Amino acid sequence: MKSFVVVSALLAVAMSAPADPYRPAPYHPAPAPYHPAPAPYHAAPTYKEEPAAYQYQYAVSDEYAGLNFGADEAPPYKPAPVYHGAPAPYKPAPVYKPAPVYHS
Repeated sequence: MKSFVVVSALLAVAMSAPADPYRPAPYHPAPAPYHPAPAPYHAAPTYKEEPAAYQYQYAVSDEYAGLNFGADEAPPYKPAPVYHGAPAPYKPAPVYKPAPVYHS
């Protein structure tokens, strides 16, 4: 009799569960993608460009194949300074007076 009560209780619990607990989720289509309006296009202003006053001269003085070549140029701007040579070695001096060291 006890087994009948246990079996009927288990059967009642099994029957009270939902009929189809495992089913796919309902279909919801993806939202439409957001595309902002294109930015307005404004053409850049144009300016009248005149050629730079650049002078370049080249000369050869051939005193019977001695060939003295030469070139000269004058840009309309001040050219950047050109550094020739190696940099000086860096030897920092201490900003304090070190304590004397005694060697034995």
